[in-house]
Amino acid sequence: MPEKKKARHSKNARGGARLYRAAFLAVLALVVLAAVYIVKFYRERSETEALNAQLHALLVTAEPSASAQPSPTPAPQATVSGGAQIVAYPTPPSEIRKEFKGLHDLNPDLIGRLYIPTDTEHSPIDQFVLKRDNEYYLTHDFYGEKRKSGAVFMDEANEIWPQDQHMILYGHNMKNGTMFARLTQYSTIKYAARNPFVYFDTIYETGTYVVLAAMRLPAKETMTPSFNIRTFFFGDASFNSFLYAIRERALYVTTVGADANDQLLSLVTCSYNENDERFILITRRLRENETEDDILALIKGSNK
Repeated sequence: MPEKKKARHSKNARGGARLYRAAFLAVLALVVLAAVYIVKFYRERSETEALNAQLHALLVTAEPSASAQPSPTPAPQATVSGGAQIVAYPTPPSEIRKEFKGLHDLNPDLIGRLYIPTDTEHSPIDQFVLKRDNEYYLTHDFYGEKRKSGAVFMDEANEIWPQDQHMILYGHNMKNGTMFARLTQYSTIKYAARNPFVYFDTIYETGTYVVLAAMRLPAKETMTPSFNIRTFFFGDASFNSFLYAIRERALYVTTVGADANDQLLSLVTCSYNENDERFILITRRLRENETEDDILALIKGSNK
């Protein structure tokens, strides 16, 4: 073989070897990155589940009460003094419910527990709810440790005694299936009909709620002049406007109905359907003398 051809052949061989090594290293890097991601994915899920199990072990009772409804929070009492009306709000109970005592001692930000059962093979949503501001628990867990999954927390403007007419809870939609990940299954009315109840027990009282509607909205459209999810009190007219705005934007509205005397609970998480989108599940509290059986009969009747 002529020397020039030998040189070109040798050069091409070396070039091919370099390309092969580069491709091999690139593939190897991708495999390593994928392995790291998978390990991190399952480790985060395992740590979140372990933390939740540890906290539940401190409960006095194993399961939330889903039966009797307590008396509604007493309404403010108005008196007249010197021509001025003075509104006296009821003071919180001197003692929190005993099942929360140990957890509340660990973290006074604790305000309750959210429990959403499911008829699927997935685990129910069962999370303790905290309240500080609208930033801290996005990145911190119950113990104040930095954690990507954060914690479920109540809107900073809400109060649990006396309870606001509309309360909002936030939680991350974790891709590893923890926190509020399962909430987006409520995007269909079929799933809502099979899983209609949400239980939110505060440190002072229990509460059973029924699914009213679900929405998927860009974050910027959740607080506008025509619809503001962070509306906590209503009159008759403002409640009807709020409900109308929900109907206009909802994926569905159930037949359970709502009026200005009802108390609402909204659960908010991220939706991966579009960029910077929110999924919102709106529920209403069972009314006095209304039972879960009444709701189930209503659902059964509407499905005929």
